Amino acid sequence: METAWKLAEPPDPEVVSRLQEGLGLSSAFARLLCRRGITNTSTATQFLSPSMSDLGDPSELRDLDRAIERLAHAVEGGERILVHGDYDVDGTTATALLVSVLQELGAETDYFIPHRIEDGYGLSSKAVEHAEKTGAKLILTADCGIGALEPVKLATSRGIDTIITDHHEIGDELPAAIAVVNPKRPDCGYSFKHFAGVGVAYKLLQGLLKHRANGEDDLLGCHLDLVALGTIADVVPLTGENRILSREGLKRLSVTKRPGIVALIRSSGLSGKTIESGHVAFALAPRINAAGRLGDSATSIRLLLSQDEDEARALAEKLERNNADRRKIDESMLEEAEEMAQAQFSASGAVPLILWSDGWHPGVLGIVASRLVDRYRVPTILVATDEFEGRGSGRAIDGFDMVGVLAHCADLLEEWGGHKYAIGLKITKSALDDFRNRFIEVSRPALEEIDMRPRLDIEEQLTLEASTKELALRCEALAPFGYENAEPVFMARDVQLLEAPERLGDRGQHLKMMAYQEGHTRECIAFGMGDKADDIDRPGQRFSIAFVPTINRWRGRERLQLRVKDLKID
Repeated sequence: METAWKLAEPPDPEVVSRLQEGLGLSSAFARLLCRRGITNTSTATQFLSPSMSDLGDPSELRDLDRAIERLAHAVEGGERILVHGDYDVDGTTATALLVSVLQELGAETDYFIPHRIEDGYGLSSKAVEHAEKTGAKLILTADCGIGALEPVKLATSRGIDTIITDHHEIGDELPAAIAVVNPKRPDCGYSFKHFAGVGVAYKLLQGLLKHRANGEDDLLGCHLDLVALGTIADVVPLTGENRILSREGLKRLSVTKRPGIVALIRSSGLSGKTIESGHVAFALAPRINAAGRLGDSATSIRLLLSQDEDEARALAEKLERNNADRRKIDESMLEEAEEMAQAQFSASGAVPLILWSDGWHPGVLGIVASRLVDRYRVPTILVATDEFEGRGSGRAIDGFDMVGVLAHCADLLEEWGGHKYAIGLKITKSALDDFRNRFIEVSRPALEEIDMRPRLDIEEQLTLEASTKELALRCEALAPFGYENAEPVFMARDVQLLEAPERLGDRGQHLKMMAYQEGHTRECIAFGMGDKADDIDRPGQRFSIAFVPTINRWRGRERLQLRVKDLKID
């Protein structure tokens, strides 16, 4: 299916001119900033040169004072603290951050990460029983607990206090904990609302260290590698404080001495490289996630907390094997799901995919659902079933509100939650057919209004002459890239092929070529587009490209290179 190129609306030229003159920017880069809502010199300066001093005062978070008071009492009184996390990257990094800093402060600290299949998600009665058995007097949650009403009551009845740190959406009722720290609380006045779980944990520790005032303010700096990992992996907006924490954390990741992360970087083939957000999202995070997706995330948390190089190397190798196993499961599930999808399309046309099977692994449903969405461009829900019930995960296309449609099917579900682009659910097996029919029917009006083609957002059209090394360097300053801070993509029309392209890669899967336009040439690299070599092979052939201007650095030399995102034959 051909990708639709969507050209952004031009910003106000007067605003662009003021920004351009105030900071001495090129007009193209000033327009880039304006499209990101950065319309004056002060906000532009802060965005381009973010500082840790720009972080907000943690005391403005609702309940943080109560959390700090109880946590400080536990640390100073030698009480055992159980940090309860989640099994994804955000949850494990938040847990590792809390455990590491609390132990450095002298606290007696343990952790509990639920088993995805045996324990399910979040704080549970099993965790409370573990806390009681190990003598913990305080449970501190990381990236979970906002809906744990009954487990918190159980803990209280057993003489165990609870502090909740979470970033997920708030339900109708808050747990009756000592403190509930979540910037999304309606009564929380903190200006930035979109932290990952590890970001909320960081703010708690920031407040705790400020409260102690023992010259420990710099203690958190060495742990920003964990904050960057969890924040980027959790696909929260890389704006505001998340941008600051991720940017500084990526710097730390590139020079980290933490044995577990050093081993993880090595096993991912990234040793010696400057770690960028893409490395986290597509190399480091999947490996950390692998253990939790297949069941037990103990390997991941042990890796992040390891202080021994040999142990860290062995754990990283185990995660590498877990990730390889996860890929095999993905491929098998994808193959089976595609056969089912084709059958559903034959019977009903291009409608949302609601598929289930007894043989599917619940830990990788979301990954496979995302791949089906990319391939077929319809909302997709996959359900792993047993004899009586199923657990499902769904992914949406742009413009489709998955939660809004799911709300119309709530009476058929045991549990459900998520956001407009990703959901999770639990359903009885007997209700699956009714659920599929209802979901498809409710979806029809929304899908009729949506362009189902894959979409590539384009900043603006440029000539090759305007696609300069200076622009590429300026674009780098917008990093780290991610959700709500996308890497800028431009387009150039009516360029010519200077000579036959060169196929690169062990399978010839990439293309390298020279583009020409009105006296100017640019080197282009098109990753994963080797199959287009037969379509674009004649010198002088005209085509259009969507591209990112980049700097290719090799052996101390720098050169401009256009990284092609899409290509269309004119």
